[in-house]
Amino acid sequence: MIKREVIESIEEVLKIDDSIKEEAETYSLKVLDYLNEKGVSFDENTVVGFLNHLFAMFQRLEKDEKLPDLGDEILDQIDPKAIGLAKDSLKMIEDLKQVTLDKAEIALVAIHIQNALQESEKESEEEKNMGRPIVVIGDRMGKGQHVADGVVKAGGEAYTIPGMAADMKLGDVMKEKNADLGISFCGSGGAGALNAQNKHGYKCRYGMRSIEEGEKAVADDIVALGFGFMDKEELGERIVKAWLKKNQ
Repeated sequence: MIKREVIESIEEVLKIDDSIKEEAETYSLKVLDYLNEKGVSFDENTVVGFLNHLFAMFQRLEKDEKLPDLGDEILDQIDPKAIGLAKDSLKMIEDLKQVTLDKAEIALVAIHIQNALQESEKESEEEKNMGRPIVVIGDRMGKGQHVADGVVKAGGEAYTIPGMAADMKLGDVMKEKNADLGISFCGSGGAGALNAQNKHGYKCRYGMRSIEEGEKAVADDIVALGFGFMDKEELGERIVKAWLKKNQ
């Protein structure tokens, strides 16, 4: 629900003519309701900018003013879905005023819609990933895909460092990805985990040769885990389950 003072503030700033205030308010809110029904949500800040544009559009229509041409370079960057939603939502205003809105008016409304859609997608992705551990995997021989499959199977997000000697990059990539866990594999038992501790301060345990040792390490708040060569799906799955058990 848009607060009355927000509407009045927009009208005051734009100096909206009294003769068009009622229809500007009514139809701007109708456009907003239509877009909400189509899954376009504006937050309390962006909705002000969107309504500001709609009220200004009514003012331009009343005074028969035109926006400058935006140019094809800008128009080409607007998502066709946003353009379609803009056209559909503004149809009621075109019918009311018996006009055909030009490309610039539709495009600017579409930009507001596109920004709102992108923000909603970002929030949805963040919600989806909330509580999912990010696990970085570094294997001396460039392997680790089976472990990554287990991580994903258990509900985690896996990133496997590519290339030979990937284990020695474990700490760097954990920092880059803001990871919850790092797993390194090499013949000596996970030197990459020790390197992650020495270089970045990640609490490590290395020389592990069993999944049970890894589960115990996670329970002990260890974040950089060092193993001998164990590229097994079960390892990734059980390590993530151990993390989830401790953190959820």
